[in-house]
Amino acid sequence: MPGDQGSGTRVLGQWRMAVNGVNISQFSSEVFQIDTDTIRINDGTVGVPTIIWINDTDTGLFRPADDALGISVNGTERFRVSNNRIAITGTIARC
Repeated sequence: MPGDQGSGTRVLGQWRMAVNGVNISQFSSEVFQIDTDTIRINDGTVGVPTIIWINDTDTGLFRPADDALGISVNGTERFRVSNNRIAITGTIARC
């Protein structure tokens, strides 16, 4: 049954098959969609990016505005690329 993993554990979301893919929802809001040729995710924020690492949840990728991609590190925006600009914040150093 959607939302139930057994052993008393309840998942606060559900999935459903769409015509050409799968939609995943949490609290009645779609958070993830897979279509035949596209993966769609929520925008995220600088402090809570959408694409993150398991052990570093404030570092990752997010969508700060239309036609823009941001990278946050430690909850701070460090890189943004848009249709007409690239912005880097912080100190640029050789690694």
